[in-house]
Amino acid sequence: YTTFIVYNNSLYFQASYTSAGIELWKFTDLSLSTSELSLAIQPKIYPNPAKDVLNVKYPTNQVYDIRVYTSLGKMLANYEKANDNFQFPVEQLPNGLYFISIKDETGKTTNLKFVKND
Repeated sequence: YTTFIVYNNSLYFQASYTSAGIELWKFTDLSLSTSELSLAIQPKIYPNPAKDVLNVKYPTNQVYDIRVYTSLGKMLANYEKANDNFQFPVEQLPNGLYFISIKDETGKTTNLKFVKND
């Protein structure tokens, strides 16, 4: 099951894994905007909205792990040791809002959102 809690303008939800236990996620931007931060170290996802493929570009050559979730917190995909120019196929996904979690070699995790739209 997934639990959602809104507290101090932040959305919290848990994601459960069979081997790793439960993770708690915090999203501070509750809008449905698809804009991303433009920091130099920020991973980029494009195009957004995506139709067939979502590209993930990491600004360094670090190896990272990528997880993709539905808006309800269900994990759809887990890619370990992905490269810095990763492509995620989205053509089979229904239209809607999705979250992508990108973890770099140092353990820093960046959570972004994207829209699938035909």
